[in-house]
Amino acid sequence: MSIRTLLRILLCHIPTGVIVAAMVVVVAAQVIRDRNFVLAMLFYVPVWPVAAVAVLWDLLRLGRALPLRWLLLCLGIGLGIISVGMLWSPARVPSAGESRPAITVLQWNVQWGGRYMQRSLDAIVGEIQRHDPQIILLSEAPPQQWLMYTWNLNQPGWRYAVHEFKPGGEYWFRMTVLSRWPVRQTDYWRLPTGRAALFEVATPYKPIVVLMVDLESAPWLRREPSLLAIAQIVDQLIADGIRVDLIAGDFNAPARSLGFDAILRSGIGFDRAAMWSGQWRATWPSQFPMWDIDHVLIRRGIGVNSAGFFANPATDHRGQVVKILP
Repeated sequence: MSIRTLLRILLCHIPTGVIVAAMVVVVAAQVIRDRNFVLAMLFYVPVWPVAAVAVLWDLLRLGRALPLRWLLLCLGIGLGIISVGMLWSPARVPSAGESRPAITVLQWNVQWGGRYMQRSLDAIVGEIQRHDPQIILLSEAPPQQWLMYTWNLNQPGWRYAVHEFKPGGEYWFRMTVLSRWPVRQTDYWRLPTGRAALFEVATPYKPIVVLMVDLESAPWLRREPSLLAIAQIVDQLIADGIRVDLIAGDFNAPARSLGFDAILRSGIGFDRAAMWSGQWRATWPSQFPMWDIDHVLIRRGIGVNSAGFFANPATDHRGQVVKILP
């Protein structure tokens, strides 16, 4: 066998082996999920780009990448369909027969006011006002004086409450709740890799209790301990006679992360607002969303009229708008 023939064989079969191995690894990581450091790193690898590479490679090889012709292309298409289905939300039937008006809730990570200072904050405020929410839940919010000055230029009289990092802290966070109605922070917790804070919004219909969450973004940090701690907080609040209506924020954790199951079962149960959107639910990065790391969870028993996602170039996260019937 000549060197040229050997090189041709290697150049044809090594990429195929790498692609097949990558497909097996990313599927295994999604099935086993983020149980340890190595699996967590693999868990964050998006599946559909691997599937797309498999399809393109088999097309380049005219279906001969594997002994059975077009097998790799079929496997890539199948894996791509499954991976897209993992992030594409259904459109559940809206709640009907309710006499009370819906409340519009908006959740958004606004990246400390955006990339371009005042120009970005003006765009963020304009985007929020375009959706006309009554309750606004912001992660990585800008300083409240700056935010409220810009906000009050067009929407005076709103109330707000903030839970934020202390000066000199290693981990920066600022969770802000704004509302047309009175709002106050009632409690807060330190999580293994983040923070949580409890807010109450005094709507004319009933108080809305919101648990805001902000988890650190470093990919090597395990999310499960913090997610389990959130579930325990909700259960303890129920035991104390407090029902959490919404859990929302930047979790920096995909919906399939270990620990989310416990949150969805906590209290009297929660559902993802995204399930009413009928849209792609990945929220980061906003220009090409690949990871669903921002979440709004709604207590079972609360009606949902609609849900949807939006993006604005002023910040790197997509936001969510949900119309609820508390």
